Amino acid sequence: MEERQYDVIIIGCGLAGIYCALNLEKSLKVALVSEGSIKDTNSYLAQGGIAAAITAKDSWQWHFEDTMSCGHYKSNPQMLKTLTQNAPEEIHNLESLGVVFDHNEDHSYMLGMEGAHRLPRILRIGDYTGKAIMESLWRVVQTRTNIQVITDFFAYEVTTDGMGDSSVTGICNEDLATIYASNIVYATGGMGHLFNRTSNGKTINGDGVSMAIKQGIHTRHLPWIQFHPTVFYNTSGAQEGFLISEAVRGDSAMLLNEKGERFMRNYHPLLELAPRDVVSSAILTELSKQSSPHVWLDVRHIGSRRMKMRFPTIYRYCKEKGLNLDLDLIPVAPGAHYSMGGIAVDSVGKTNVDHVYAVGECSSTEVHGKNRLASNSLLEALVFSKITAKEISRMKPIHEKVIQVHSPISKQIPHYEVELKALSIWMDENMGIVKNYPEIARMKKVIQAMIDEPVEFVQINIEDIKCNNALIVMNEMLDQALQEKEDD
Repeated sequence: MEERQYDVIIIGCGLAGIYCALNLEKSLKVALVSEGSIKDTNSYLAQGGIAAAITAKDSWQWHFEDTMSCGHYKSNPQMLKTLTQNAPEEIHNLESLGVVFDHNEDHSYMLGMEGAHRLPRILRIGDYTGKAIMESLWRVVQTRTNIQVITDFFAYEVTTDGMGDSSVTGICNEDLATIYASNIVYATGGMGHLFNRTSNGKTINGDGVSMAIKQGIHTRHLPWIQFHPTVFYNTSGAQEGFLISEAVRGDSAMLLNEKGERFMRNYHPLLELAPRDVVSSAILTELSKQSSPHVWLDVRHIGSRRMKMRFPTIYRYCKEKGLNLDLDLIPVAPGAHYSMGGIAVDSVGKTNVDHVYAVGECSSTEVHGKNRLASNSLLEALVFSKITAKEISRMKPIHEKVIQVHSPISKQIPHYEVELKALSIWMDENMGIVKNYPEIARMKKVIQAMIDEPVEFVQINIEDIKCNNALIVMNEMLDQALQEKEDD
């Protein structure tokens, strides 16, 4: 690793991390560190698109109301106003950076319809919107001489004295590295892989939230996990967590139970385009009545030709699984998808620790309430990471340090004899769509006991760090779930 001085360290290379880096003043020296590549982020996997009231037929007020209603009126009104009012501007900013959204023949935006929106307002790029945006922005990042990208950097500890003297320590290319800067930005994504069945990328398991907890940073609403109704259910192999985008239901796909009945008629007037928590709960109810562990998504009336044109990624995946979409149904079931809660931040992304910020899914901006409106996630990453970047740029850095690389690794960390796979299955069964509070209370004691009494201390390694992180986040999540139950 080259020795350099930094003003800002951003942990994570998803959309929020990249966009924050691009919106910082170019005079600031920025380290963008990540465990993997941009392809490992949820942003890259995003199929649907970005919601924005961008036409004269729409308004930010309608976007605001749809989001508020979908989130059970638990959104922060001021933060939500900021999100919806700034949406069109961020779409145009993306276009200025090389992003090209789908257009109709008359050059108007080809807007998609998704669940709980009152009208089409989803800007898309096929069914690979996240990939297209990330690749466009990544090309811009590589032209910025003030941004140094450090990959294969698994961050595990953040320290700060609150006076602008902060550091991030992690494992980089098997060495223990500490990077110093004046400001730290968490952009580490959500917590999907705390659950067994999830649509999230393989590295998304709450590592950033755990680091924040260990640092004394406040979190909130960790139990508010959104389950996507239509994650592909592989009937003949491993569950890969491939998402069948809500946009497919927006294009008239129907959900059927094992009897072939269109069951959403019994649950909500918006049918398949009801809010995600409603659809997921309906599927769970249907599963309890049938022997099959999945329901079906019917796209036969849409047909292979249109599916291939509108949803090429989904069409290709289904074809690889042996499905003919003119004749076959797609097996689907809910999976953990999005974390509405996370690191508590204020209106400019600040945490309760000075010079430490959080953006994207790891943060709790409270815009989504208890259930996220479809296609508001990429929008949140854009709007608030830009606001945070402007706030950091406004503050003059206080200290500058340099990278220090230590080898060999010598730090000792706790080791626990625990099977994370078993815990993630437990999370599916007890912290999922329906919560089992007596079992949550029992497991809270079990996890706390494990944290308090590790089996031994071992040489630092990523596997044990991830285990430690998972236990810490689960412990906090279960505690908050029990507190919410008590408050209710």
